[in-house]
Amino acid sequence: MKLVRIIAVVMVISFSLYGFSLNDPTEDTKMDTPDNVSIPSGGTAELRVAIIIPTGNYIFIEHLSEDAPGLLTTFTLKNNRGIILSDIKKPEGKKQKNEVILDGKGIFTLMVADTKGHAPGTEVKGTLEMTTQLCSKNKGVCYMPRTFTKEIILTISNTAWTWADYEKYTYKTFAELPEANKRIDFKEIDYPLLHAAIFYETNRQRVLNNRKVFLHSPALEKAAKAHSDDMVTYKFFSHTSPVKGKKTMTQRLALVGIVKGYKGENIADTFGIEYKAGKSVYSPDQNGGYFSYSFKGKPIENHTYLGFAKDVLVQWMNSPGHRKNILDQRFTYLGTGAAHYNNAKFFNMDNFKSTQNFGSISGPLEKE
Repeated sequence: MKLVRIIAVVMVISFSLYGFSLNDPTEDTKMDTPDNVSIPSGGTAELRVAIIIPTGNYIFIEHLSEDAPGLLTTFTLKNNRGIILSDIKKPEGKKQKNEVILDGKGIFTLMVADTKGHAPGTEVKGTLEMTTQLCSKNKGVCYMPRTFTKEIILTISNTAWTWADYEKYTYKTFAELPEANKRIDFKEIDYPLLHAAIFYETNRQRVLNNRKVFLHSPALEKAAKAHSDDMVTYKFFSHTSPVKGKKTMTQRLALVGIVKGYKGENIADTFGIEYKAGKSVYSPDQNGGYFSYSFKGKPIENHTYLGFAKDVLVQWMNSPGHRKNILDQRFTYLGTGAAHYNNAKFFNMDNFKSTQNFGSISGPLEKE
């Protein structure tokens, strides 16, 4: 009889652990990602995956020890054309015993790489799979693992700006590039090109004020891009970050290997379309799908890459503190980064949060 009772207890534990529950909330987990991702030929691009977890539950995103039992959330990109996931940046989670968990919502940033160097214009159909296991905070159970899928199109783009290109162009020759003067497509943003536009417009301002031009720093760009991404992901706008280990600029630059020398930072929040702040505007809901200054009038167009950079620099140069950083002769190196979002407080208008990081030393990252 004792043996039977022990077996019964074990069965109940297994029943609970693997979550054979009539109230499994896993179906309510949401995975959202763009339908189309633009990748430079032979290069890499970001694919941001937003996850919303049902209230009162969590998923595992990192093991802190080898014997941690949780099933990690993983991603797979299935296609037969040599497009792979080369890296994954996880959202900020919470430590729970020997695991890092995520509750509420977060964004995984997947790096997608074209390993075959496909011709520009090529479209590759792929299936993104996310496998995860939902666990309840209150019930102490983990439900059956589930795989979520999303069909996406991977488009090989014409532009393939790399860090090495900073050595080939000046602010004058960059401004002549057709790519720099094309309109930004908010569904397929070429971030390396956008960062370059901000970099070169900054150098134009340096020359106009009798300063030496900045040299490009991959390490500073990496830090700037990460801070812009964090400001969008965690919905703040400040030099002080809520992300653990990234609270100050000094901490953020240390993460990319810059711990000595003079350092500085500028941030901006800028319209992605050619809207002039303070003017009355008709929203897409009022206007049939677009912004305009008059009812159903001429649409306000998206910025060009260079036009956006000029607007950002106008903001900074009109602010004494930001202007001082840009013209500070102690700084030799610059890296810039931006992140797109829709401003829920202003008709969901397309905006960017941008960061400049300045330094007297470049940092350890090598050129691509």
